[in-house]
Amino acid sequence: MQYVEYMSGNLNDFITSFDLKEFQDTLLELLKEHSTSLHMGAIQRLAIILHISNIRITHNSFVTFPKVVIDENETSKAFEISKKLFKFMEKCPNREKQIREILFLSLYLMSEEMSLNRTQELRYIRSKLNSDSGKPLSQFLSNLSKKIGLDVSQDDIFMYEFAQTLRGISFDFQLKTDTRINNILQFVPYFEKNPLFGIIEEIAKYISEEFTISFENIEVLEIFMLVQASILRKKNQMVIETALICRSYVEKDYIREVLKHHFGNQLNIYVMDFSDIDSLFRKNGFDILITTDLGQLINIEHIPVYKVSSFPTPSELKEIKMFTRKNFIDRYGLNPNILYPFEEDID
Repeated sequence: MQYVEYMSGNLNDFITSFDLKEFQDTLLELLKEHSTSLHMGAIQRLAIILHISNIRITHNSFVTFPKVVIDENETSKAFEISKKLFKFMEKCPNREKQIREILFLSLYLMSEEMSLNRTQELRYIRSKLNSDSGKPLSQFLSNLSKKIGLDVSQDDIFMYEFAQTLRGISFDFQLKTDTRINNILQFVPYFEKNPLFGIIEEIAKYISEEFTISFENIEVLEIFMLVQASILRKKNQMVIETALICRSYVEKDYIREVLKHHFGNQLNIYVMDFSDIDSLFRKNGFDILITTDLGQLINIEHIPVYKVSSFPTPSELKEIKMFTRKNFIDRYGLNPNILYPFEEDID
């Protein structure tokens, strides 16, 4: 089974070997009983995996695992949950084969398990990075951060999701299975030309040799998405201190709301009067000045000045947007070629 994926719609049209609703309800109760949480969409994926497994069993095709894998996992929480899902499984000709099929489901369940305490999980992940076994991975993150100009290891969301991705890769490699989702594979030809994709691919090749695991294009693309999300998260958190000077209170009120509509909280707007111009020289905390009149601001040179009309046009707003992008790049010393790839396509 190379890929497992499902399309939106009624899964009952696909799953016929057991009652889907009863399976979902039973699994939810078992998860609650065992204080276990799964990733989004995991219950549907597990249902599909179990159905495919049932079809395989009816054709007398059974899984096999080394005894050491069985011994290590037979007492796990995931195995206990899977045993209680026995009524949804096709029966095997003997107990040994049935245990292996239960183990098969439990391993998939284990790969979907999500930590209930993210803080403890992050503490564990970072402690592993500081250990001898985690040095190659720590080097991966260090090299990646240097290449993009942003320390992704400081992003808790990235670190947590990155660890889950590596866990899935390791799971597939060790057990000769594949739990990847195929729906992003079609985008590889487009993004493999992005410099960030090449950077991750190059570093992943080194990690593959150190860890003896395989990073294919789909894994590189998954990490690419996680890094892009981290960069966008940093950009969305950035605040640009903005001075707004207008000719009237009517302009001030309207333009301030227009800017909030287009830029949200990214612009921290201070509304000022022309009588406050001197304060722009006394304070160095402003990143940008937006005004409806340049007549009295000729001598303002230490911060960028953008003139807008009483009704800001798309081209005027686009100039401010281009400034926010450049400000982000300059602030963190980022490589502009690896930023969100559709940035220039959006007006």
